[in-house]
Amino acid sequence: MALLLPRAVERQLLIVGLLALAGGLGVAWFSTRQVVRPLERLTRTAGRMAAGDLDTPVDTTGPDEVGGLARSFEAMRLQLRRSREAAQGWNQELERRVEARTRELEARNRELLALQAQRAELLRRVIGAQEEERKRVARELHDEIGQFLTGLVLNLGSARQAAEARAPDIAGRLATIEELAARAVEEVRRLVSDLRPSVLDDLGLLEAVRWYADTVRARTSLRVEVTAQGLDGRLPPHLEVVVFRVVQEALTNVVRHAEASRASIRLEATPDALRVTVADDGRGFEPEAARGRRGQEGGVGLAGMEERARLAGGTLELDSAPGRGTSVSLVIPGTEVRAS
Repeated sequence: MALLLPRAVERQLLIVGLLALAGGLGVAWFSTRQVVRPLERLTRTAGRMAAGDLDTPVDTTGPDEVGGLARSFEAMRLQLRRSREAAQGWNQELERRVEARTRELEARNRELLALQAQRAELLRRVIGAQEEERKRVARELHDEIGQFLTGLVLNLGSARQAAEARAPDIAGRLATIEELAARAVEEVRRLVSDLRPSVLDDLGLLEAVRWYADTVRARTSLRVEVTAQGLDGRLPPHLEVVVFRVVQEALTNVVRHAEASRASIRLEATPDALRVTVADDGRGFEPEAARGRRGQEGGVGLAGMEERARLAGGTLELDSAPGRGTSVSLVIPGTEVRAS
């Protein structure tokens, strides 16, 4: 009997201990859930915010520390949403400005293309009118003056032959006049050829330039070299005329004024530009002084070349100085060549 009592007490104490342990665990589990569940909600909310959901409010209920953290999350969400809305507004404004600028650039591009087309048409008309006038003058020289001089040469020849036996002195004078008239006939033929060389129409720019260089070599002591690169096909006819006339004028100036022994003509075509350069080893000159002689000999030729360059949408580059020769370059952008 004495041992039964302690064992009963022991069992009761064990049961009470187990119940106390279970109760403590239950209280601990409940307290933990009260903290963990709001943290889980905050974690899910943070995940949604990271994924871009800034419209769902954050639940700010809970214990003080967790509630404070939730309120901080809610403030951050509201700030991020305002920032996103502001960024969207900026993006929309930027897109609107870009669209407006794009429309403006497209309108300007259309205007530029229209101006290029108008300039090309003007160039064709001006060059066409000039070349038609050259053809008319060439025909008149050939048909009227040329034929008149040819007849004069024939008549002088007949008169010289008739006078040789009776008046040798007069026959000698007639021979001199006949020779001068024959030279005049050759000069008229040269002028007719220079006014409108048929080789330009038939064979194109490069062959026309080579022909003109051969002509200059034949009638002067100037040695002329022609080189070309990238000029495989034909250019638009009005541009071929522009380039040929600039080369012709530049080489004529070399013959008349440069006192040069050598000259070179280089034609180079690239996707970016057409560059034609006439250079010599002559005495050179002051470019600004030449530009100041507009309307005088020398200034007229330069002004004509610059005018043709502008009409073709290009530029004329002049490099010269006394004692070191001259280089004249006509540069026409590739866009102008393709637009033509």
